[in-house]
Amino acid sequence: MIDEYKKVLFKNQEGYPSDQLRGHLLEQYKLYIEMADRISSRRQSANSFFLSLNTTLVALGGCPRTQKMISRPHYIVFVNIITHYILW
Repeated sequence: MIDEYKKVLFKNQEGYPSDQLRGHLLEQYKLYIEMADRISSRRQSANSFFLSLNTTLVALGGCPRTQKMISRPHYIVFVNIITHYILW
């Protein structure tokens, strides 16, 4: 079964120098690992952003609704943000 996978994965190797093949495969592997690491860090960055956004929205939603703390324009902006967040 492993031989079948090798045939599929390494089809067009005729005429390719074997000493360069391993080096090129290693470089491709390194590139793959680096890209996977970058994607993971981007996801972590996006998750951190949305976690802080959600924390802010929950904190604002928990504030007392007095005239001194939240005026009407701020309340409208807050409701619009919540609506946008829900629709996303």
